[in-house]
Amino acid sequence: MADMDANNNNNPNATAPIPQNVRQWSSPVFGCLADIKTCLCGMFFLPCLECQVASRLNEPCMSFCFPANLRTKLRTQYGIQGDVYSDGCGMACCGPFLVCQMDRELTALGV
Repeated sequence: MADMDANNNNNPNATAPIPQNVRQWSSPVFGCLADIKTCLCGMFFLPCLECQVASRLNEPCMSFCFPANLRTKLRTQYGIQGDVYSDGCGMACCGPFLVCQMDRELTALGV
């Protein structure tokens, strides 16, 4: 019995897994000029923008302390290509641009 439920084949409450790494981001990392308001907010009030992104992902505002985790969650939740390593390295090298990209992505998704 446990073997049948292990694959969720016979479980009516099982949900389909979210497809991973199936699409690109809707805007480039350095596409800030497409949304000047977000760009300025990201450059001058980054913690505020990170908190807003966290809220849109149903995470506590203090999640902005670990923005790479927010990026990983957004990617996996919406099937965007990438990996944890690139999330961490990207946030360390050009964090404000990536947070702006995350905000644009959530806007494009209607979140």
